[in-house]
Amino acid sequence: MKRFLSLKSRDVIVVVAASMFMAQLDGAVLAVAVPRISSDFGVPVVSLSLAITIYLTMLVAMLPVSGWAADRFGARRVFLGATLGFGFSSLLCALADGYWPFIAARALQGIAAALLTPVGRLILVRETPKEELVDALAITAMPMLVAPTVGPSVGGLIVDYMRWEYIFLLNLPIALVLFVIARLRIPQAAPDRSRKFDIVGALLISGALIAALTGFDRLSGGLARPLPWALIALGVEPGERVATLAWNGYRLLEAYYGTTGFGAVCHTINPRLFPDQIAYIINHADDAYVLFDTTFAPLVDVLAPQCPKVRGWIALADEAHLPVMQTPVLSYETLVTAQDGNYEWPPIDERQASYLCYTSGTTGNPKGALYSHRSTVLHAFGAALPDAMSLSARDCVLPVVPMFHVNAWGIPHSAPLTGAKLVFPGKDLDGKSLYELMESERVTYSAGVPTVWLGLLNYLREAKGRFS
Repeated sequence: MKRFLSLKSRDVIVVVAASMFMAQLDGAVLAVAVPRISSDFGVPVVSLSLAITIYLTMLVAMLPVSGWAADRFGARRVFLGATLGFGFSSLLCALADGYWPFIAARALQGIAAALLTPVGRLILVRETPKEELVDALAITAMPMLVAPTVGPSVGGLIVDYMRWEYIFLLNLPIALVLFVIARLRIPQAAPDRSRKFDIVGALLISGALIAALTGFDRLSGGLARPLPWALIALGVEPGERVATLAWNGYRLLEAYYGTTGFGAVCHTINPRLFPDQIAYIINHADDAYVLFDTTFAPLVDVLAPQCPKVRGWIALADEAHLPVMQTPVLSYETLVTAQDGNYEWPPIDERQASYLCYTSGTTGNPKGALYSHRSTVLHAFGAALPDAMSLSARDCVLPVVPMFHVNAWGIPHSAPLTGAKLVFPGKDLDGKSLYELMESERVTYSAGVPTVWLGLLNYLREAKGRFS
C-alpha cells in the first residue's frame, strides 16, 4: 500500500484499473444470468450466445479506431465519452423489453468497451513515469484477474435474489464515479487534428479480426457437431438407446458424445458376432436408431427385417457415398449438417445410464452391461493416471482396441480429458496399415489385444521395418 501511495501516477492507475474491472465484471456476471434472460425473452438459451458474440465482434471491429480517436480528439475526451457510453448502453440493456433491443444494446456496449479499455491503457502509458510503469501495469492487471473470479458469485447473487437487470444497472454508479474521477484527475492532452484516419487499413484490420473471431467460433461449433439436434429431430428422447455398428473412427467418437451428451444411451454393438446374436441384442436393447459404417451395409440388410422396432438405420456417410441397399437408410452427414451447430449440453444426473455393451454370448444369449455417467467419468480419470495409461497432452493415442469393446478401455474419454491427440485406424487393422498410420501420425501410445500386435510384429519382421 505504501508503494502504491508513493506513485505519482496513482490517480491514473485507479481510473484505468476501475474501467478494466467494470468491463471484465460485466461479461463474467452476464454468463450466469443468460438462462434467466432467455426465459424472460422467451428464446432458447443458445440464442443468447449472440449477446456475447455481438459484444466481442463490435469490440474487435472498433479496436483499430480507438488509437486514432485518442490522437484525433484527445485521449481524455475519448475515455470520458466511452465511460458515459458504456454506462448508457448498460442502461439500455437493463431497459430492453425484447431479444433484439437487448442485442442492439449489447452491440453499443461492445463499441464503448472498445474505446474504454485500449484508450485507458494508452493514457496509463502516456501519463506514467518510466520508473513507475512496471508497477502501474501490474496494478491495473489485478482487476482483470479479480473480476472473472468474483463475477459468477455476484451474478448468481443478483439472479437469485434480484432481477437480471441489476447486472447492468450495477455499471451505472461505477461509470458515474469513474467519469467524475477521470474528469478531475486525468490531464487533458492536446489532440493531433492533423492525424488522418486510415479507412482502408481500419477496414482491413477490423475485417481480419472479425474473420478470425468468426472462424474460431465456427470451428468450435464444427467440433461440437450438432448430432444431438439431429437425434432430437428424429424423435429420440433421453434414456432411449442409439446403437452403433462401426469401426473406430471420428464419426463413432461423435456418436459417443453426441448421444450420451443429451441424455440418450450409446449402445455399442460388436459386428463380429453372429447376425442372429446382433439381432437379438438390438431387439433386447430396444434400440431406437442404429448408426452403421457403410462396410456393414450387407449385414444391415440381413438385420433390418429381424429388427422391426428400429425406427431408422443411419449410414455414417454423406449422400454421395451411401451404399446401394435393400434397406431404406438415412445419411449421417445430411442429418448433422441440417442442424444448428450450437447446442447447450443439459445437466445430467451422474447416475443416469450412458453406455450399453453386450457380452459375446458364450453362455447363452448375450448379456447387457450398463454404464452410468459417474462410472464413465471415474474410469476416465483412473485410466489417465500415471500408474495406468499415463496419458498427457504430449501423446498421440491410437486405440486399436475396438470402441465396441468396453468403450475401448476408456480411451475415447481419457484422451480428450488429458488433451491427447486421437488417431483412429478404421477398418484396416493389418500390420502394414497400423505401421504406416503409427509412423505418419507419430503415435506415442496405443492399445490393443495381443493378436493385433503379433500381426504388426510379423509385418515388421517380414518387411525389415522399424519404428522411427
